[in-house]
Amino acid sequence: MVVGKVTVNGQGTSIADVPLHTTALDFLRECGLTGCKEGCAEGECGACSVLVARPGLTTPTEWVAVNACLVPIASLDGQEIVTAEGLGAQGELHPVQQEMAVRGGSQCGYCTPGFICSMAAEYYRPDRRPTSESGAESDHEHGPNGFDLHALSGNLCRCTGYRPIRDAAYALGAPPPDDSFAAPPSPRRPGCARRVARSSAPRRSPTRSSCCTTTRPPPSSPVRPTGVSRSISAVRGPRRSSRSTVSPSFAAWSSRPTRSRSAPR
Repeated sequence: MVVGKVTVNGQGTSIADVPLHTTALDFLRECGLTGCKEGCAEGECGACSVLVARPGLTTPTEWVAVNACLVPIASLDGQEIVTAEGLGAQGELHPVQQEMAVRGGSQCGYCTPGFICSMAAEYYRPDRRPTSESGAESDHEHGPNGFDLHALSGNLCRCTGYRPIRDAAYALGAPPPDDSFAAPPSPRRPGCARRVARSSAPRRSPTRSSCCTTTRPPPSSPVRPTGVSRSISAVRGPRRSSRSTVSPSFAAWSSRPTRSRSAPR
């Protein structure tokens, strides 16, 4: 068993009695957060995507989209998780949710929470700037608002409706100044603040008495994949990261013209 807790949508939740093999997906669904879906259980479809607060390179906090079906909840001890249910304020939609709704990007709704979390991670990317400010040129993979479609390459839509999802992504502006998710770390984010403090502290040699210290292999020895990644790669062999490039199906369908629903099939 693990003695600790995680912060889920702003509330501390104990994981003291949770078995070590429990994934973040199963844990969140048992907590009643059923927006997180299991589509493939292999990290390929992105229906289980959630946001995790991580220390950034240029900013104190960055939000990263993580496949909850591959991550044990024990590995997120002391960190903050945000699901699609926790993005918007009470009774209000988050800007990402609003754009997805008004532009028809929700469709059947199964993959929508995962798309929203991945889109929110790009929405809060610190260096995202409109092309008019950054000097870059928009293309079929980058919008005029600086949105990079590679952020959605790990999410699949079974309704083949990538065009309205892309339109929603390109319609997003900058986060407002009072947005709590864009603010620096505070007592609301104990996990992220603790990770920043650890990264700046001198490293100590691992000891057997420390249950939170992981023994690292010497630099000369090859690093082998562990945990879920090792079991998957052993069966299926190495595979390309689903978030490295834009999915061919996404690029193809997002560039097609929208067909009117009233047109005869």
